Amino acid sequence: MDNKHGSKGCVHLTAEEIEALDLKNIKNLDQISAAKAMRTSQSTFQRILASAYAKVSDALVNGKTIELGDQSETGCCSKD
Repeated sequence: MDNKHGSKGCVHLTAEEIEALDLKNIKNLDQISAAKAMRTSQSTFQRILASAYAKVSDALVNGKTIELGDQSETGCCSKD
């Protein structure tokens, strides 16, 4: 079912997932440097990044809206 924005659903990216995508794909840091920048282990960084990739892929392939950061109470993913 389409939501009020006309999309086929919504995925919510957390602030950590956005930061991981930025460090890896925009700032082009390697995994070790990105994990250090986030003050986390490499394995945790990899889990955060994998979750972000899965959500972005789901949104792109299935036409879902992407909600960023702390918009959960007022954004597209909130329950009406």
